Amino acid sequence: MPYEGTCLCKESKITIDGDAKPKFSTSCHCNDCRKCTGAPFSCVVGVPLNSIKVEGNVGTFEAKAASGNTVRRWFCKGCGSQLYLAATSEGADAYVHIGNIDAFANIPVRAEVFTKDRLHFVQPIPNAVQFELGA
Repeated sequence: MPYEGTCLCKESKITIDGDAKPKFSTSCHCNDCRKCTGAPFSCVVGVPLNSIKVEGNVGTFEAKAASGNTVRRWFCKGCGSQLYLAATSEGADAYVHIGNIDAFANIPVRAEVFTKDRLHFVQPIPNAVQFELGA
């Protein structure tokens, strides 16, 4: 059974092949994730890039990250909700925003990355491995 989700306005839909089990979950505290989500950090689940299908009013945006990688982000043009992202240099994996897929809500965050950029009022997630930079 596929994993399905929508953006806030429901104009965009994201579907992940049911055979593609989530590989990992992480919270990212980098400046780019904060800027594009408007939140203190982002929470994502890693899945194979080729397992994702998006429909609707979807746009993309590419930017060079602090890591030097070019990152492409998919978002709804109607409401601006972030759907997923992928580093063009990695190719195989994508990072789906947990909030868009209800079935991902109970996946525990196993790691936090770019903790050197964590905002002062955000506490580490218990039992999550901490990485000062990327994992």
